[in-house]
Amino acid sequence: MTGHRGVFLSAGIVGRTDDRAAPVIDAPPAHDVRRAADLSRLLVSLAMLGLTALVAVATRAFARTAQQGLLSAAAALPPGLRDGLVGTVQFVALAAPVAAVVLLVVRRCGDAVLRILPAAALGAATAWALTRLALARGRPDLWPGVLAGRGGLMGAGWPSAVSLAAYAAAVVAAGPWLARPWRRTLWALTAACAVLGAVAAALVPLEAVAALAAGGAAGSAVLLMAGGPPDRPPAGAVADALVACGIPLATLRELPEDEQLSGEGIVYRAETAAGLRLTVRAVAAEDQGRDLFHRLARRTLLRHPDDPGAQTPLTAVEHELLMLVFAARTGARVDEPVIAYPVDEGGALLVTVGQDARRLSALAAEDLTDELLGEVWRSVARLQEHRLAHRALRTENILVEPGGGLRLTAFARARLDAPPEALGSDIAELLATTAVRVGPSRATACALAGLGHERLASALPYLQPLALIGPARREVARYDQERAKAAGEGVRAVPGGPADGPACCTTSPPRSVRCARRRTPRRPAWHGSPGRAFSACSAPSWCCTSCCRSSPAPRPLSMR
Repeated sequence: MTGHRGVFLSAGIVGRTDDRAAPVIDAPPAHDVRRAADLSRLLVSLAMLGLTALVAVATRAFARTAQQGLLSAAAALPPGLRDGLVGTVQFVALAAPVAAVVLLVVRRCGDAVLRILPAAALGAATAWALTRLALARGRPDLWPGVLAGRGGLMGAGWPSAVSLAAYAAAVVAAGPWLARPWRRTLWALTAACAVLGAVAAALVPLEAVAALAAGGAAGSAVLLMAGGPPDRPPAGAVADALVACGIPLATLRELPEDEQLSGEGIVYRAETAAGLRLTVRAVAAEDQGRDLFHRLARRTLLRHPDDPGAQTPLTAVEHELLMLVFAARTGARVDEPVIAYPVDEGGALLVTVGQDARRLSALAAEDLTDELLGEVWRSVARLQEHRLAHRALRTENILVEPGGGLRLTAFARARLDAPPEALGSDIAELLATTAVRVGPSRATACALAGLGHERLASALPYLQPLALIGPARREVARYDQERAKAAGEGVRAVPGGPADGPACCTTSPPRSVRCARRRTPRRPAWHGSPGRAFSACSAPSWCCTSCCRSSPAPRPLSMR
């Protein structure tokens, strides 16, 4: 059933909640984090700052002429109107900081003040240096003569570009401690001061733009260095949302930090009044910001990244819920979805039926049996048959139950009717992350048993360093470095260990698919130099799927 407030499937779990005792919430206190939004804002601000300085220096005559025309138009305004605009800007520049400081003091946000002061100082220093070194030569000859005799509450030259940069930096640094309406209001007032100051000829237009960029860069840099509160719903808001959607919540416990996945939201274990265990994943705008960098990396490195557009937290969890429903109907073993629901603090949550399970990446090497890996690949084969691309198919997104059963999870980036590129990338990603645990030989044999020759061959173009993005690439790089170190120390190869060979190839094809006719061994599909993500074997070796040469070759991955 779909409604305005979310999507739910399990009527046996979601229903009316009687008056019960408040749920027990077990969550550690929030700690400061470095947010992806601050990094993106820093990059954009630095780009604006560099572009402004380039225009002022490289096109000095043009910049001076263009700004001369703008100031001439501003000087033609009636003197009363200009004075009124300058007075409005000065009033806002005086009142807004006072209101913000009072708000922070009332809310007892001492940490915010410790970010605001250095951010404002850094923003002012940056704007001062930029104005003196680069922008001063681009000022029109008409300025500051047009300010003679003009003013509002004080002289028309205030607030200057340096003051404006300090204000912008303070607004950015205080942002994590302010509600979204307050943040937007303060940013709108800061931008309005810059625009009105340029219109009233109190600011040179290019310097006004540089001041905003310098303030944004300074505030973002301070937040990245010192951190700030996470931009996600607290545990209390998650519990309130669960109760509001009809789940009789008894306990809610946040998983330890070492069991959380970066950029995938916060995972909780919940238990209903009837004793049913649930898994709750709460996502927020911060997680969408981290996913933005993932998408940018894929778009930069791959010609066919096949990434969805930007999503709100609610649409993201609704998409994942529907992908779980479709994946279950293919016959694959996946999480059982319960409900997708919004959270009042600007996030959303996805509830699935939870059991005591461990991630495949956390299991000991002796627990990774061929039977277990074969079952994983059989579930993947069902997804492949129905052209459902997981697009985050790693060992950390596979859960193993105490009885030996398994479930695929984390379908947030999944796609229906996926192209061959996405399906082949799924196989390559899982093959790489299992090879670093059990060794290339066993990983290839298990994948071959679960997928077959033709489907396994579709991963060949994607078994290369640039085709793996994010955690999978880092995991394989770590394995390759350990293998190179072990080889340098003369450690004897152990199956599944670092010296067992690169995670891309085997020393010979598996017996079940050994070629009837010997061919010249070829270079592994994954190769590089020692210390990088994949390294070439010192001796000739067979590609992990060289046996599939009779299968039609898939379209190779095109790299930019």
